[in-house]
Amino acid sequence: MELFDSYILGNSYYCDITSVCEYPTPNSRVFCHDLQTMCGICNGLITTNGLVLCNCDDSWNCNLCANDQPFWIPFESALPAVSDTIDFQFQQPDEITGVECMNGWLPESLLEPTNTAFATFDIRTCCDDTSLEIDEQMFGAIVLQQYVGSYNYTDYSGNVFTNPIQMIRFNLNAIRLYLEEAGLETCFYFIFKFTNTRECLGVTESFVEYCSEPFKPIICDKNNTQLIESVYVKKDCFDFYYSNSFNSGIGTPFEYSNRIRVPGFFEQTNFTITKEIINTTLRTTMSQNSETWQLRTTHLPPSFVKYLVNVLSGKNVYVNGVEYQVEGEINKNNEAGSHWYLEVNFNKLNCTKSLTCE
Repeated sequence: MELFDSYILGNSYYCDITSVCEYPTPNSRVFCHDLQTMCGICNGLITTNGLVLCNCDDSWNCNLCANDQPFWIPFESALPAVSDTIDFQFQQPDEITGVECMNGWLPESLLEPTNTAFATFDIRTCCDDTSLEIDEQMFGAIVLQQYVGSYNYTDYSGNVFTNPIQMIRFNLNAIRLYLEEAGLETCFYFIFKFTNTRECLGVTESFVEYCSEPFKPIICDKNNTQLIESVYVKKDCFDFYYSNSFNSGIGTPFEYSNRIRVPGFFEQTNFTITKEIINTTLRTTMSQNSETWQLRTTHLPPSFVKYLVNVLSGKNVYVNGVEYQVEGEINKNNEAGSHWYLEVNFNKLNCTKSLTCE
């Protein structure tokens, strides 16, 4: 007999499980799974958090509407004990199995036929697209961690999967210093390239290219930004990997961080006192006080808001190194344009005391 064709109905996919047999043709197919429709994600980019684009022309600053304002991801331009960093994670298909690349990540300026890599990056200025020429010494200062390899992931059914992964951590202030030294503007963005053949970058013309949203150092109002990050057990809502079950690869694996600096004010708004009271005697047995803080941001593009909401959805949320809890609705607070102006409440437990006799 003739087999059924699989088909899509709405957001559901129905598979054909019939086979050639003597029984009558079944009247229905078996439901397999819901489709995951990923709008706005460009072809070939496996995972994205909104900060990476398929085309630099899709950047927020290139498509402003009448009431919108430019936006650059801020970072601290001073020299604190720990400089601001940004992690980029990709899970691009590794088609170079069996081919020995000399490096996992390399800057474009160090790429040549005798110095190959699976992934490369380029740092370009915002206004004139000038590339920063990066030598080996600069590469060591700019890139704090880098890894190209794979990780193991166990799903809810206990099945173990091995996925490719590429991660790189940049020291943003080091990039600023080298740009200044070269006489270039300190607003910049990244270009990322991955080979899509069985050859390494440096010996092939076949690659895919992606672009980041721009970064800009904080020059004025240095106290008006907040460093926010969170922790996930394994994967976040963007499917980014946070754990440490890595396999052998090129470079040194490290745990991914979603740390981001957000323009806005963070201030305490109230205290809350909670007591446990025995109803019959009206005696207090336990008291607890907590603090409520509020983050009030400046104008944020929708893609940056989605990134920040993912950070705030993590298990442990830290603002400037202090742990808080976040839950509830996050509103746009703007009807005149595409920007969001957030007012997010954070809760912090201050003290819990038992008031019974010892």
